[in-house]
Amino acid sequence: ASMALKHTISINESGSGPIVVRVQENGGPLNLDATMAVGGDAVKSDIQGKKFLERVYFKGGQLVVYREAENKDSDLEMTRTLERSSDTDELTLILTSTHIPRGSDGAETGTRTTATSWFKYESPPPTAAMPSPSAPSSPTTAGVTTATAVTTTEAENEADEVPDAVGMSGVWNRATTKNF
Repeated sequence: ASMALKHTISINESGSGPIVVRVQENGGPLNLDATMAVGGDAVKSDIQGKKFLERVYFKGGQLVVYREAENKDSDLEMTRTLERSSDTDELTLILTSTHIPRGSDGAETGTRTTATSWFKYESPPPTAAMPSPSAPSSPTTAGVTTATAVTTTEAENEADEVPDAVGMSGVWNRATTKNF
């Protein structure tokens, strides 16, 4: 059994500024809210007492939120993909969460673990949830730069492709989860 989980994703790609993504994850002990610009500075977050630097990018039609633990012991790669049912034309958001253990030297150690969750669309995101690409840095992003605070990964090198990003905007409720 998995806890009830709701993700609200708001993507603003209008205007001449960067694509801005806001991801809210709520359910059980989780109450996360992060707004990030694609290709922008990393954002500090606290997830159940553990501090992370997170950034967002697109890779192969997927929305990726990459979280690096500040203590460098692990990374979390949260990959979201849209899938349309051929039978019902219903959209499903697929979240693949991969935990990547790291040693003191930053090298990957141990075994990656992955959980996949399927979310059903509930509604458009609230209008107030739409981020603004022209908004100034908040105190949580000030002074944190991708170049110095977050390790560059191979995935970032492929991060130029932007899928139908607005299609992922919405309120999504988790239907099922499978751990690997």
